[in-house]
Amino acid sequence: MSRHPLRFGMFMGPFHATNLDPTYALERDLQLVTLLDRLGFDEAWIGEHHSGGFEIIAAPEVFIAAAAERTKHIRLGTGVKSLSYHHPFIVAETMAQLDHMMRGRFMFGAGPGALPSDSKMFGLVPTDLRPRMDEALDCIVPLLRGETVTKKTSWFELNEARLSVGCYSKPTMEIAIASVRSPAGALAAGHGQRVYDAVLLKVLGASRARIVLAYAAEYALLGLAAAGLASLIGAIAAYMTVTHLMHAEFIFLPATLVITLSGTVFLTIFLGLAMTWRVLGQKAAGVLRGD
Repeated sequence: MSRHPLRFGMFMGPFHATNLDPTYALERDLQLVTLLDRLGFDEAWIGEHHSGGFEIIAAPEVFIAAAAERTKHIRLGTGVKSLSYHHPFIVAETMAQLDHMMRGRFMFGAGPGALPSDSKMFGLVPTDLRPRMDEALDCIVPLLRGETVTKKTSWFELNEARLSVGCYSKPTMEIAIASVRSPAGALAAGHGQRVYDAVLLKVLGASRARIVLAYAAEYALLGLAAAGLASLIGAIAAYMTVTHLMHAEFIFLPATLVITLSGTVFLTIFLGLAMTWRVLGQKAAGVLRGD
């Protein structure tokens, strides 16, 4: 039997008509979360958006703090905190504080940011968001665990940084990584385990080439599964739209499917191996001692 039972929850973008009064909309969202708590729902995830117009919560942690005062049992999480737009130390501090204020009912959901209009408004290139998320996570997770972090990137710098207040939950609150259009979230979520596995394999005598080949096979299967599922869902949606709404003949293009699958697998392997090179550079002593 699984140690993690099935839980019931809700994702709240939220999605509102653009002509709806925002004060009323936010109050209605808070009342909805309160109702979910009374109905026995397990969790609710609150999104972060800045430019869509209909998703009006810019700081999910502020909404969660207000909702926590109105609820008793439901767990509340950022769904997600867009790490590419925020300094990782501030994010880590905020999440740790919420964990204390909510006595362990808080969940930290992280992602790169989904709306291209958000990144454009901030002067960021959408393709830079996921690498920025990875760099932020490399600092946030150790900080939440009570570690001291020193790291310099193109957009932030930490010098022997350490949280003055750690997490209420031990070792950290529950952490989830979002994946909208690609396996980036899955790759990031498994990064810590891959670090440990790679270091352990090196200690046991595995060559760098064998480790890379093993990871390449893993990434290929991940990319194929993701592309296959997306293609199946897309094909069904396209068939229903063309035949039932447009009343036209549906034409299946196998060459396009093969190109899509191949491109996705290649991209997943490329991005995965790029992360793996960093993994293979980890020193064994620090990783194994931390475990």
